[in-house]
Amino acid sequence: GLAVASPAHGLMIAEVGGLQQFVRLLTDFSSTEVQEHALGTLLSMSQDQDRLVRMVAEAGAIPPLVTLLTSGSDSVRDMVAAIILNLAENSLNKVDIAVAGGLPPIISTLTSCGHDLQVVLVRVLESLALDPENQSRIREAGGLP
Repeated sequence: GLAVASPAHGLMIAEVGGLQQFVRLLTDFSSTEVQEHALGTLLSMSQDQDRLVRMVAEAGAIPPLVTLLTSGSDSVRDMVAAIILNLAENSLNKVDIAVAGGLPPIISTLTSCGHDLQVVLVRVLESLALDPENQSRIREAGGLP
């Protein structure tokens, strides 16, 4: 992926519409290699300041990330889960992830993935559950026995 040297570089990329281009790479190409490069950049950008994390979500990243969580290769799913975890730290993104239909794929993937991915997805659910409305959404999606 494109190395984002600093949050300032990430903001510059976002401000000129670069985030949307990386999101398009997730949906327009079935190549795992292309997806991994785009995801690497989004992962790097989602690890920085809250404003940039929100900009990743506003660029439309959540729906394709949710899709790739259930349809991507193992390496893609690992990167997607890490990005969703980073996005879930933002209070507005918590709601957006749930509204985008993210809960059922997160919950279903928990039963069909390896331990390391399970740990990340449990952390995602913990973060999402900090939003009171998401608590009932998680229950409705089968996240609690």
